[in-house]
Amino acid sequence: PNQRIHMQDQQPEDDLFARKTADSVRSRSGYTILQRFKMLPETISRRMNDFIDERPIRKLTAGSIALLLGFFSATSASTIVGSVADWDPLSAFVLLIWTESLTKAYYRSPKPSNTMILLNTFKCGITFGMILDALKLAG
Repeated sequence: PNQRIHMQDQQPEDDLFARKTADSVRSRSGYTILQRFKMLPETISRRMNDFIDERPIRKLTAGSIALLLGFFSATSASTIVGSVADWDPLSAFVLLIWTESLTKAYYRSPKPSNTMILLNTFKCGITFGMILDALKLAG
């Protein structure tokens, strides 16, 4: 009986080669590339939360950078989209949907993560930049 079990454990060369090629698409951690790609946003968010939580000054710095990047994005978007007047309604609609969905997600969570706080700060920068550009055009 032991000899029979031992014979079943051995696999033919062709089957062993097929198993090696199937496992070659897996990374060292045991996940396929697609699985790792799906885990990427969660991994980035977790690492950023850990990085920001290490020191309180990092939260202030990241928030300031997010606010300024939002302001810069609004200024550049209004300049670029404003040069082609056909895109104004579409870009305003996309920006409105993104802003409202982010606001809904932010205020629904009982304790927003650092990533959500930074996205909300970025959104505030965009809003501030759009309002300032509107005041520049009106004046």
